[in-house]
Amino acid sequence: MPAIIPEVISVLQSSKWKSNASTEPQNQIINDLESGQIIYLPNLSFDFSAKEKELFRYDYSVMQAKNVSYIPQSQKLKGIQGPEKLAKLLSGTMARYAKCTKELIESLFPHYCPAIQQARTSFRPIEVVGRRSSYRKDDKLLHIDAFPASPNHGRRILRVLSNINPEGKGREWRLGEPFADLAQKFAPHISAPIPGTQALLKFLKITKDRRSH
Repeated sequence: MPAIIPEVISVLQSSKWKSNASTEPQNQIINDLESGQIIYLPNLSFDFSAKEKELFRYDYSVMQAKNVSYIPQSQKLKGIQGPEKLAKLLSGTMARYAKCTKELIESLFPHYCPAIQQARTSFRPIEVVGRRSSYRKDDKLLHIDAFPASPNHGRRILRVLSNINPEGKGREWRLGEPFADLAQKFAPHISAPIPGTQALLKFLKITKDRRSH
C-alpha cells in the first residue's frame, strides 16, 4: 500500500490474529469500521511453512480460475486442478487461514459473533494485472462486494484480506466513494426487474437464491 489516506484508513498495530484488545481501542476500531473505514493492520501477517511455500510455484497455479475457494462448513476445495497432494496441502492452509480470520473477528468485534456467518475463504494465485477476464469479473473496474449470483438480502460483508505475495510485491487498491453516494448516482439509471425474473434466475441456478427487489 503506497499511501495511507487518513479519511478512509484506520491503523491498528496489533500483530496477533487472536488478541485481547482493551475496551477503549476496541470501541474506536468498531466505530471506525461502522463509519466505513478500512482497518489496516501493518504488523499482522499470515506465515507459511517451508512446505506451504510450494503453493506459490507458478506451475501449481490454476490459470483458468479467478479464485480457489475453501468452504469451511464442508471443508471442500473448489476451483483447483493438479495433484491430490497439492489440493490436500492447500486445503489445510486455507482452513488455517479461515480459523485465523475467525479468531481475529472474534477478538476485535465480539458483539458481531452471534450473527456472523462465516463464508468461503479465497486464494488468488494469479494477480489481476495481466489476467484475462470478462468485464463482469474484472476487479480493476469499480464494483461492490455483493456478488450477482449470491444475493445477500441486506446482510453485510466483512472481508479479511492478506497480501501473501512471495516476492513482497505490494497490493494497491483504488477506493470509490461511500456506497450511499454511489447508489444515488447510479440507482436512477437502473430499471426495475421484470416480474418473474428473480424466480427464473433461481430456477435456472444462475443465482444461488432469489434476488431481492
